[in-house]
Amino acid sequence: SGDDDLFSRLALAYEMAAIEGLEAFLNTTSGDAALREQCAAGACRAFEIGHIMPTPVETDRRVLHVLHLSALACCGDRWKDLRRWYRDEPDLFAVPSVADAQWDRRLLYRLFECWVRLFRNQNWDDLDRIREIIVGLREDQKDFEAQVLEAGSNAGSRAMALRLVSLYHWAKASELLAKYMLQGEPTGINALITKNFDLAIKSATEATDSQLEMLMRWLHAASTQMVAGSDLRDNRTICLNNNMKTKPSTMTTSAPTDKRLKPKMDYNSKEYLSAINICKAVCADYQINREDLFSPRRLPILVDARQVCFLLIHQITGCGLQSIADIFSKRTHSTIIYGIRSVKAHEDTDPMFHERIKRIRAAITPLGY
Repeated sequence: SGDDDLFSRLALAYEMAAIEGLEAFLNTTSGDAALREQCAAGACRAFEIGHIMPTPVETDRRVLHVLHLSALACCGDRWKDLRRWYRDEPDLFAVPSVADAQWDRRLLYRLFECWVRLFRNQNWDDLDRIREIIVGLREDQKDFEAQVLEAGSNAGSRAMALRLVSLYHWAKASELLAKYMLQGEPTGINALITKNFDLAIKSATEATDSQLEMLMRWLHAASTQMVAGSDLRDNRTICLNNNMKTKPSTMTTSAPTDKRLKPKMDYNSKEYLSAINICKAVCADYQINREDLFSPRRLPILVDARQVCFLLIHQITGCGLQSIADIFSKRTHSTIIYGIRSVKAHEDTDPMFHERIKRIRAAITPLGY
């Protein structure tokens, strides 16, 4: 309709203003704060208008449209509105079937799923699933890539090859981002993400795929926002932990605890050795190291892994809550109670998580229990 066309042109005008400041938005050390603010404001308004307009019906256009608007929302700091949109319009974010899909579309649809999970980020399962998707794509590449490259003319095959290269670099950037949000590594994440998105943009440009090129630019910008948000949450946790160490609570009314009365864990006991054995199995399944498990860091994957340890140690070894708190030094028995209850609730409502707990149990080497 005429109104839709008007709103479409208005959203595009705001996005063009945002694009003018996109380089400054990505380069936070440039000193051009005005351009960064222009980019964020333009992206905010473009999303505000775009997400209430009719969504394309054709599958590929819907996928690209949803990702484009989601990236704009991220850059415009409209997280609450974005997640409300995801919640209220679930059909828009349904992942298309890859059955009989050509290889480039299979890649696109799987990456769409990855980014829906990144933007939604309801829990660590969303992020962990991304790793599994990328691993699956690497396996699929062996079976599907040659077929699509051999199907067209020389010019068509070159354009397809460039499109695939762009999608491959996008997949690598997605994998790196999800891993960083889960585990806080690798170091130098922004440089790694930039390298892959730059290569994805270059390949999309050479393939004359302007829509994919622009999507890569906005997803690159959205990635930097996600990294910054992940760092901020981690820094807040560290500051909170440091404050708790240095500032005694003014709310406590109990008498000082005599440390001689505090129960101690016998570190040569069967209970302790079994507990450590359980922790090793959990670390292996979550693909984290033991140092991170026992650290004060509160990345989602580490919190979930610790809580699984609390439950399994309590159930398998019979260790008391305070003994488990002793193993995870500087944690209280109330933390252990909360963790155990959280895992039980998660296990009751999530079949995949229930299977994970079963898998970890099966991997634990028995020590007399």
